[in-house]
Amino acid sequence: PLIIVQLLIFYDWRQVYGIMALVVVIILLPTTSFLIKRKDSFHYPPEGEDVAETSELKSLSCKKLFSSSYFTSALLMVMIPPFLMTGFLFYQNALAEFKGWEMEVMGGFMVGFAIFRVIFGILAGALTDRFSAQKIFPFYILPIAIGILMVLFVQSSLGTLCFFCLAGATLGLGSNFKAAIWAERYGRKKVAM
Repeated sequence: PLIIVQLLIFYDWRQVYGIMALVVVIILLPTTSFLIKRKDSFHYPPEGEDVAETSELKSLSCKKLFSSSYFTSALLMVMIPPFLMTGFLFYQNALAEFKGWEMEVMGGFMVGFAIFRVIFGILAGALTDRFSAQKIFPFYILPIAIGILMVLFVQSSLGTLCFFCLAGATLGLGSNFKAAIWAERYGRKKVAM
């Protein structure tokens, strides 16, 4: 976020998007392909692994999937945090004006969001390995819920800082939990199809 804000001082937003696209093509894609080629565990299915599917998973259709209360509940929990964060970002100017906060301060709080998202994204992998995503998943939405309450009831801009950090925690946890929950519940082969 800090780099983007600094670039926006000197360049138009279209030029910043172009710079971001170049970074992805020149740096991220080659780095990713280099790392994936060197690691055998990135290739699916792993050699020698024979996972037997149950008859329930073999007969899982879209109709059965969407009629499952577990799937629809989990899907809502997966979709709500990004929806809330997008809405908050779209209307942060109106919220800042209503509460009397400075926009520059709110923009600076995005750093807290980014830091918490990275930290909790890494933590989510360890938590998933230790406890399983299905056990932790029902609680992953709590940080953003607490953050929204902070925005509602705290009048200082500190409430917004708490919201950004807690939203980053939820979205960081969700980045791993969202993939793991489907694989744990329905099996890796069904998810990979």
